[in-house]
Amino acid sequence: MRESLACIIPTFFGLSGQAEERRKLYFKAAKHWKKAGLPIHTVEIHRKGTLPVLNEVSNLHAIETESAMFFKENAINLGAKFLIRQGFSKIVWIDADSYFLSNDWVDEISRLLDKHALIQCCDVVQRPSRIPFYPESIHSIVSARNEGTPGPGHDGGAWAARKEFFEAGGIWPHEIISGSALKLMILNGWKKGHPGHPIFDLLKDPDCEALARSYWSHLKKIEPFLNALVCAKRTIHQCHHGSLAGRDAIHARRYSLYKKFCFDPFTDLHTEETGMVRFTGNNPGFERAVAAYLSAWDGLIPWSQVEAIEQENKGILRKAI
Repeated sequence: MRESLACIIPTFFGLSGQAEERRKLYFKAAKHWKKAGLPIHTVEIHRKGTLPVLNEVSNLHAIETESAMFFKENAINLGAKFLIRQGFSKIVWIDADSYFLSNDWVDEISRLLDKHALIQCCDVVQRPSRIPFYPESIHSIVSARNEGTPGPGHDGGAWAARKEFFEAGGIWPHEIISGSALKLMILNGWKKGHPGHPIFDLLKDPDCEALARSYWSHLKKIEPFLNALVCAKRTIHQCHHGSLAGRDAIHARRYSLYKKFCFDPFTDLHTEETGMVRFTGNNPGFERAVAAYLSAWDGLIPWSQVEAIEQENKGILRKAI
């Protein structure tokens, strides 16, 4: 029944001039979401001392945090918990810059969720042709796996799950910035390691033992859902903000921070009363390096400055527990 289905839009707008462009993309995509006739709930993570960008949006769940990272996974997990408390048993989540090319997808997704606990809502992802080095059309990750297409496929920005998935643990919440944690776990569950992604090398590194423990224990909780994944025969369009030339190389840099600062999610992170994850202050070098990365990602400092800040803070010792 589609009455049991609701949609989450996870958002974070940052602190720079990019925020306005991201906001425009949100409202562009929102026109398409509303045509589907589905309850839309937006979760906006915003930094302490700032106001939500989407104040005028109905069904807005604004969550303030001291350290705006790990935001996308947290936004989805927290939004799902809220909707489950409201009586919804089926949850769709869609990137804030993405939408379906047709508006008749709701009934199909609802029917698929009657049989499958976790689905990717598309088999094809379309992107603007202006982006250098990016194909205009790419298989989704589940479609690529099912059809034997070369390459890992695209996470697609549109997923759906029954409440049991979130009750089992939902999405791994310790992936820095990206929002690709579910994709990583799918690849690992299917291939027992995807050598094309830097995090899988880190999970074998002695300096990342605590990170690996967090990752593998969470994967074990949700692996039954990953193994039974299917995808809908739908096309998602991703708008994307700014230029994506070299984006993958830039984003890959964040994973090196895990190793450089021996990141330990069990001691370096704390879950706030809101459910958001924040830093504990236990690993100040890591926190400063991540803050620099986020500032560069938001366009506030040049990328050349990030490496210098990393080096300056690498020698800072972890606080005693």
